[in-house]
Amino acid sequence: MRGKPEDQALITGKWFLPLRGDNTSKADFGCLLAVCGSAGMSGAACMAVSSALRCGAGLVALASVERVIERAAQSLWEPIFLPLADDGKGFIAQEAAGLLRGYRRATALLLGCGMGKRPETAALALEMLRKTELPLVIDADGLTSFGRDFPDVSHRKGETVVTPHGGEMACLTGEAYEKISESPMWHALNFAKSRGAVTVLKGSVTAVASPDGRSFLLNMPNSGLSKGGSGDVLAGCIGSFLAQGVKGYEAALLGVCVHAEAGKLARLEKGVYGMLPRDIIENIPYAIKNMEEAPHEN
Repeated sequence: MRGKPEDQALITGKWFLPLRGDNTSKADFGCLLAVCGSAGMSGAACMAVSSALRCGAGLVALASVERVIERAAQSLWEPIFLPLADDGKGFIAQEAAGLLRGYRRATALLLGCGMGKRPETAALALEMLRKTELPLVIDADGLTSFGRDFPDVSHRKGETVVTPHGGEMACLTGEAYEKISESPMWHALNFAKSRGAVTVLKGSVTAVASPDGRSFLLNMPNSGLSKGGSGDVLAGCIGSFLAQGVKGYEAALLGVCVHAEAGKLARLEKGVYGMLPRDIIENIPYAIKNMEEAPHEN
């Protein structure tokens, strides 16, 4: 683990975990609007929503096409479900943006997990970037649908967090994957400063960078995380903390560290071959509990 002293304190949960009193209601802990899923990709939506709930959001609303909601409702009891227009092929139609902007309960937005790599996805993501003031996490297909045309979002009122892995960063920048892997922090910082977005560059070593130059490098390799769905879990974690009112850089740090700790616990229990993203989700409460109970460090 590397980072500045204040970043190191994050691992104890001392500074960045949002405080939670007992005299509260669900409204005190925010509502994450998760725009995720498409035909054949309902699992991505379910994992993002589940991890957001486990990280403490008061409400999570899954906004997707009917077939994703029908699948999710079979196993998820806690979310609100918001059906969106289907483009006829099982993907969220661009005109859904109007309904999403009108969803007043949301305090943060998660966009991209399992949405599909289509021009309509980029158009919807761009409209949400331009017309919503909510803090926003963009992951997976929500990013790669832009290619190298991801805009400068420094003007947005709400902070933007992007969560590419190395291949997605290559798509966003045109840089070779090998170069990105050799210097993840440089690429994360460069993207954060040039686009105005907090950047989480995922990998065996994960770099977190803020447009103002703050940075953190998490060096906790875990090959058990190298399975489809782990990134959806991370996106849900970050979105949950944003919804709870944590600032963008701190929400990204919290999400990354909770995800890594939950992955470590899943690895101890199941091993790197057998652990699944759902095991990360199940270990999120214990990861956060460990952070809460860790001794304070000066």
